[in-house]
Amino acid sequence: MAQIQPRQSMTPLRVVACSLATLVLAATPAAAQNRSNPGDATWQWSGAVTATETFVVRAASGEVRVVAATGTQATVRGRKEPRPGSSRTDSRTIFEMRKEGDATLICAYDPERGDCEVDGLRQSNRNRSDRERNAKIFLDVSLPKGVRLVVATGNGAVMVTGTESDAKISSGNGRITIERVAGTIKASTGNGAVTVTDVRGAVTVHSGNGDVRVSTATGAVSAHTGNGSIDVTMRKVTGAEDMEFSSGNGRVTLHVPEGMNAEVDAHTGNGSFSSDFPLVVQGRMSKHRMRATLGSGGQRVKISTGNGSVSLRKAM
Repeated sequence: MAQIQPRQSMTPLRVVACSLATLVLAATPAAAQNRSNPGDATWQWSGAVTATETFVVRAASGEVRVVAATGTQATVRGRKEPRPGSSRTDSRTIFEMRKEGDATLICAYDPERGDCEVDGLRQSNRNRSDRERNAKIFLDVSLPKGVRLVVATGNGAVMVTGTESDAKISSGNGRITIERVAGTIKASTGNGAVTVTDVRGAVTVHSGNGDVRVSTATGAVSAHTGNGSIDVTMRKVTGAEDMEFSSGNGRVTLHVPEGMNAEVDAHTGNGSFSSDFPLVVQGRMSKHRMRATLGSGGQRVKISTGNGSVSLRKAM
C-alpha cells in the first residue's frame, strides 16, 4: 500500500503537466499568425482598432500606404518584391503585429539587427548582407477613420489618404503625400518632396531636401525645407499661433484668405518681395528684409529664404 500511494499523488500532477503543455502548444499557432517568417514573401493581419488607440507603423525600409477603412477593422498587407535586376526576395525582414498598451504596432524589420518598439525602431548594421538589397518592402494599411496614426520608415515613400485623425509621418529618405485628412499633421523627411492637400487641421512640415506643397481648409501651417520651394494655401486660418516658413534655397509663396490679420516678417538673401494685399511697412524696407502689418495685425508670420522670392497671394 505504501508503494501505491505515491503513484496516486503523482497521477494528477502528470495530468496537469500534460494539460499545460497542451495549452502552450494550442496557443503557439495563434501567436505565429501575427508574425511572418524571414522567408515569407507576403503577410497579412486584420483586427479591430478603436479611436482610443494609436496605430503605429515602423519600417526599417519600405514604402507605406495608408487608406481609410469602411468599418472598425484594420487590415495590413506586407509584401516583398524583387528589386530591378534581381529575381530574389531573400531579405531577412519580417512583418509583425503587437498590441502594446493603447497602441497597435506594425513592424517591418530584421530581428537579427535590432528591435522594433512603439517609441522607435533600433537597427544596427551588424549581420547586414547584400541580400537585403534584393527585396523591396511594401506595407499597405487600411485604417478605420478617427484612429491616430504614426508612420516612420527609414527609406521609402509614405502615402496617407482619407483618414480622419491626427497623423505623424516621417521618412529618412522618401516622398510624403497626405490627402484628405482631418486632424493635426506633422510630416518630415530627410530627402524628398512633401505634399499635403485638402486637410482640416494644423500642419507642420519639414524636408531636408525637397519641395513642399500644402493646402488646408482650416488651420495654421509651418513649413521648412533645406533646399526647395514652398507653396502653401490656407483658405481659412483659425487660432492665433505664429507661423514660420523657411527655405535654404527656393521661393516661398503663401496663399492666404482675404481679411487675414498678421504681422509679417520676411527675409530673403537674394530675391524680391510681392503682395496682393496692402501692407503697412514697419520702419524702413530694405533690399533683403521687410517687416509689415497685414490687416489689423495679430499672429506673427515669419518667412525666410536664402535664395528666392517671397510672395503673398490671395487664396482662391
